[in-house]
Amino acid sequence: MRAVKAAIPAALLCAALTPLHPATPAPGTAAGTADPYAGLHPYVGDIHVHTGLALYRVLQPDNPHSIGTPDEVLDAAESRGLDFVVITEHSNNVNDPRGVRWREETGNTFVMPDGKVTASEWEYLQAAIDARNRPGRFVAMIGIEYTRGTTETASPGHQLGIFATGKLPRYCSNFPENAGDCPTATEFFDFVKEFHGVAVMAHPCITVFWGHSDWSAYDPIVNAMELVSGKCEFTKDGYNDALGAKGLHVGARGSSDSHHFEVGSNDKTVCFAPELTRDAILSAMRSNLCYFIDRYPVDLEFSIDGVPMGGTVDDGGEGISVTATAHTEWETDFGYLELVHNGEVAEKHECRDPEYDDCALSEFFLSDTGGYWYVALTSYTGRRIAISSPVWVRTTP
Repeated sequence: MRAVKAAIPAALLCAALTPLHPATPAPGTAAGTADPYAGLHPYVGDIHVHTGLALYRVLQPDNPHSIGTPDEVLDAAESRGLDFVVITEHSNNVNDPRGVRWREETGNTFVMPDGKVTASEWEYLQAAIDARNRPGRFVAMIGIEYTRGTTETASPGHQLGIFATGKLPRYCSNFPENAGDCPTATEFFDFVKEFHGVAVMAHPCITVFWGHSDWSAYDPIVNAMELVSGKCEFTKDGYNDALGAKGLHVGARGSSDSHHFEVGSNDKTVCFAPELTRDAILSAMRSNLCYFIDRYPVDLEFSIDGVPMGGTVDDGGEGISVTATAHTEWETDFGYLELVHNGEVAEKHECRDPEYDDCALSEFFLSDTGGYWYVALTSYTGRRIAISSPVWVRTTP
């Protein structure tokens, strides 16, 4: 059943919006605080980016699948104002013996910071990322896009592994000619756990080029998914399918999936963290204190009973208080804040801001509150501008 919004006098609404019972906040936050986002900053990043390393220049020298050195890609990310970026090369391509042999034969090798010359793309990539990481200014992290099909064919799905580091002790690929140490998604998820990372389902609902992702291989280390300009919100294998029918605890992420310097130019992820460091950003991802934005930076805060996105609230029958605010310094077109509960729009609030850059929503729901809730900021033309990670509500007698 849809949650029932209480019809109460305006004089009582302020009291109703005060948390009425204990709640379980996301890690690092305090339940019932006046501002559950106090002390946190919204940092904008791209969690899924490729460079021109690996086989691309060997297999298709005139039309490579990806272009750009790691430094060029990181330059593009920083010049577009990103706070953090994760380079996630396809696991089936980096350090393929054909690519390494081509580098050795043509002299396209790398010079490491210590002066060592290497043909290892994996070794060089880690050094390049580490050299560009500057806590407090720009955070560079390493990841892997675990690719079980081909680069162009996702079947049975691609997953991202993201780590709070620039270096990993080993690689992870199911291809025998590459590392061969992760033959199935289970081994990949174990790899992510071993090195204290998080996993994200990449472009799960896209059928053109890739095909639907295989949620049957799900492991709880996968706690988020890409929404692909909002296309993966209500479709098969999309956000509401994962949260509702599949009953998974996953949050919302955005990425460019950049292959040709698109990094930072479209879909992005915003994470709330106390500081701009690798550990703080990864902790926010793990807690789902992150959300999707499409183009321009938007500050989106969403909470239930003083618990921010990613958290869980217990409703013992007293009802829940929902608040959300959105703000941007950029020229955009805020139209509506939609509050989604268990796959249905429970409230659609028109922003009515003459500058189209502020919006707020406050509601009290008395019953039928169990399940997942999130907010989506939409333009007047229907474009999804931002989508939050959920807050989950548990109902008890």
